[in-house]
Amino acid sequence: MVHRSHRRGSRPRRLLFAFAPPADAWPSALLRGEQLMEIARAAGGEIECHATTLGGLWGRRDEWVVLTKSALLAANRDDIPRLHVLGHRLIADFIDLAVDPDIAASVDVLLASSFSQHRFFRDRFPEVMTLHVTHHVDLRMPAISTPADRARLIFRQLGELPACKEDRRPGPCRRCA
Repeated sequence: MVHRSHRRGSRPRRLLFAFAPPADAWPSALLRGEQLMEIARAAGGEIECHATTLGGLWGRRDEWVVLTKSALLAANRDDIPRLHVLGHRLIADFIDLAVDPDIAASVDVLLASSFSQHRFFRDRFPEVMTLHVTHHVDLRMPAISTPADRARLIFRQLGELPACKEDRRPGPCRRCA
């Protein structure tokens, strides 16, 4: 039985965003975490948002924690129950990672970055609350003009060139790697 010190319906007053140590951090995870913090702050209420490393969670208790992509890559399956024993409520944001079913089934909330991922989470892990926050693009990038031949346009999702595959159908790139 997993220990959870928070009531099931309790709302966070503070969110900790856990990242891998800086040497192992992924730029896309840092950008998404930063943008999710902005969304949480703008959502109203009195929610504080702070960044920490995965290792920084061991000295804390009873926090709401968003496990970012880089934290999920650095974590192992034993870390999740250990974090629950400390009273943490865990939100997993896999983004485009392969979903570890043991981790997904044991967190309190799954954060989906697409409609298809949201459906997958709801179908595969119906006992876990699922929230959908669309995958973001870096709004700091300058606007681009769409070329006449849009089928050859490769979107630079979060500044990573290999993030999308070329789609030969008319319209923008639709299949992300």
